[in-house]
Amino acid sequence: MLHTLTYEFDLPQDRTLQLKLPDSIKIGKHHIVLVIDEKEDKTDDFQQLLNTTRGIWQQSDGLAYQQALRSEWE
Repeated sequence: MLHTLTYEFDLPQDRTLQLKLPDSIKIGKHHIVLVIDEKEDKTDDFQQLLNTTRGIWQQSDGLAYQQALRSEWE
């Protein structure tokens, strides 16, 4: 029988991983495959966007421009 277990964790500085398998896994020899799915830290996405787009609008006051556009919609 094939079991798929998914764990999410923060890897510590010493890069060790210890797993406690569920009781449904039988004792004995097994073939284990480890897949590392590196994902970018999503907590800094907004800050990264701000840093990336900083200074690209230099034509005038950006807020005044947005307010003028919105007043056209009304």
